[in-house]
Amino acid sequence: MSAVRLSVDVSGLSGFEKNLLEHHACSALLEMKCIYEGDSVEIVYNTGGMKTLDQVLAGSLADPAAVLTVCSDFLQAVRICEDYLLTERDLSFDDRSIYFSGDLVGVRFKYYPGCGDNVSVREKLAAIADEAMEYHGDREGMVELMSVYKKRLYSIGECDSRDLVFITDQCAKAYQGKQSVREERTEPFTAAEEKKEEEPADSLRQKMENGILQKVKAWIDDLVS
Repeated sequence: MSAVRLSVDVSGLSGFEKNLLEHHACSALLEMKCIYEGDSVEIVYNTGGMKTLDQVLAGSLADPAAVLTVCSDFLQAVRICEDYLLTERDLSFDDRSIYFSGDLVGVRFKYYPGCGDNVSVREKLAAIADEAMEYHGDREGMVELMSVYKKRLYSIGECDSRDLVFITDQCAKAYQGKQSVREERTEPFTAAEEKKEEEPADSLRQKMENGILQKVKAWIDDLVS
């Protein structure tokens, strides 16, 4: 089992922090095991089969929509933490403190007391967009979509996680709609059109000649009638 270890001074822990460490009921936090030794506690985090955020962003992402899915999963974990009274000031948004399950379904934060680094949720989403552009360039329109996403993130003043979820979902839907239009424009010929395109030149010539012959015959019939 892969694990990450950290040591914390017990004397500085509040009752709230001790409860989080010992019971870790919040599903958005990594599974933890606490080993007390005198005035310190060693926290062992189970990270087996998981990837950090930087590993996910540097990996093979199908398209820009996959980055928005990463952002959506991140926001879902933030909202779960909020239900346990954990704010962005209680969580570290460092890429190495954010883990994804092996199938990239579900985000887990590595929680330890005093880990907050004063990075807001909105700022972290913008940072994810920047990293995606850095890793993947403009593949599949990455730069265009991530630039629009960042602009939308800062298009409103005060906001909460629900506002950010809405913006993320709307950008994902807009991208999918744009892709659908592109696919419709590049649909293959219908069966009749394909048959017409594939029809040999000799056959087309024969049809033209038959048409001319029919017109000449009709003209002669008119003359002798």
